[in-house]
Amino acid sequence: FLSYSSKDAEWVIETLAKDLEDPRCSLGLRLCLHHRDFQVGDCISDNIICGVDKSRHTVLIVSQNFLKSEWCVFEFREALHKSLLEKRKHMVIVLLEDVELTNVESDFKRCLQTMTCIK
Repeated sequence: FLSYSSKDAEWVIETLAKDLEDPRCSLGLRLCLHHRDFQVGDCISDNIICGVDKSRHTVLIVSQNFLKSEWCVFEFREALHKSLLEKRKHMVIVLLEDVELTNVESDFKRCLQTMTCIK
């Protein structure tokens, strides 16, 4: 499951997703993307819960836009919940840019401080 702000969608879809899902790439990944894989007609929260639940990992593309988005925070909470339930590291954090942590909720701040993040 790929969690990102809609304001960062162009880079995520045109660059990151294309590279990660490229059949010539040795990773051979299949991503769950909002615009493509959410079920039309289902509520957004149900789509998020289902997407996170069915995914091996949730990749958080963190930017200032991400931190301002209520949906991104909801996706983070679902991924954290799954990590705690399964007692394994479910989240992968990618820092798209340096972020200001002043008004960030404590659980997210703790994850950023304790987990290895990709820049």
